[in-house]
Amino acid sequence: SQFKKERVYVTQTGYREDDFQAYIFASEDMGGTWRSLKANLPAEPLNVIREDPTNENILYLGSDLGIYISLDRGVSWQSLGGDLPTNAVYDMAVQGREKELVIGTHGRGVFILPLENIQQLTPEVLARPVAVFAVKPVAKSTSEWQPQAEAHVSYYLKEAGKLSVSLRDKAGKTVRSWNLDGGRGLNQFAWDLKVDDKSEKTVEKGDYSLIF
Repeated sequence: SQFKKERVYVTQTGYREDDFQAYIFASEDMGGTWRSLKANLPAEPLNVIREDPTNENILYLGSDLGIYISLDRGVSWQSLGGDLPTNAVYDMAVQGREKELVIGTHGRGVFILPLENIQQLTPEVLARPVAVFAVKPVAKSTSEWQPQAEAHVSYYLKEAGKLSVSLRDKAGKTVRSWNLDGGRGLNQFAWDLKVDDKSEKTVEKGDYSLIF
């Protein structure tokens, strides 16, 4: 661990002996004593565990069937698969500067997952019913050969449900709205920067606000 020198994590696999249970442990005393972090993980071989460099409570776990994440240092786990093919994850590397997780799989190549929003999932954020993350600046396309730029807004929902989003002008008037079906956890909303559905007019800097 980067946060406590006495803390150690280990994964083991027994599939060569036809043992397909999940084996993952943590020690707080340099390996003197160990506790299982299996929690709610399914029975499948585990290959690699990595600790987030900015948040000690976030762990990434690669298995023979994909990838999992824990936001509470192994008390519970949830799938981080998304569009990742169902195959073995044999290695992972956290790129601190780029805030990315590089995932090495068996037979499907390498995948890169942005971590900036995940790293912001603190206990305070997780307690909120809705949390919207800052949007990176978007530059509109200046060439007919380039696709039109979009603003990608990431948000967290404590529980799955419907969410209303409105676009308001400087006077506070709603000029466009959306009804979204959000899943539990992290979601993303793509906005094409258009003011309404009928025209091609797009926003200028500081003219409009998105309200969740």
